[in-house]
Amino acid sequence: MKITVMRLQGLHLELETQLQRRYGVRRVIVVEATEPGNDESIKQAIGSAAAHYLETSLSPQDRIGISSWSSTIRAMVGHLHAQPGKQAAQEVVQLLGGVGHKGAFEATLLTQRLATLLNCPAFLLPSQSIEQSVESKQRIVQMEEVKEVLQRFDSITLAIVGIGDLEPSTAAQQRQLLHRRHVAPARRTRRGGRYLPALLRCPGQAGAGGR
Repeated sequence: MKITVMRLQGLHLELETQLQRRYGVRRVIVVEATEPGNDESIKQAIGSAAAHYLETSLSPQDRIGISSWSSTIRAMVGHLHAQPGKQAAQEVVQLLGGVGHKGAFEATLLTQRLATLLNCPAFLLPSQSIEQSVESKQRIVQMEEVKEVLQRFDSITLAIVGIGDLEPSTAAQQRQLLHRRHVAPARRTRRGGRYLPALLRCPGQAGAGGR
């Protein structure tokens, strides 16, 4: 009798362990795209892995915060499965507003879609992500509907955010929201990612002892 142990394809445990030790993070998941040179294939692979991790690590007591400027996070939400008859989280809170009229709609739609899949309430942030002045920002954060959402930030136990490219997104470039001088320091230190979504455990009151 001959017994052979075969390593499953698509697993990169050694590399994941090295990255965890190198950067001091609890969990790293390395994925393998079916078409490594294709942006959409890479995003879908990452989105699928992130969705699986979220589904297997989420607690019904979790309060989720989600950013809305990431196509990879949209891919993650697209790969999530509905939870019929089960409330998989306490709530989903929108962390970033939109960019322009269409951007604002897409941001709230993504937040609402995630909340629907998890069978929990959604708290939408009715504001733009970038304002033209400090005075405008101060005025907006005093609006009752905005304050209600911002007050929930402290209780978030899981934040889903994107680590974007060093270059501003197409939407940001078109609206001239970010000048090149804003990204120059990050470019010099090579900070940033290309497609990476990060699921960050936060010290909220609910879900203490997070993973």
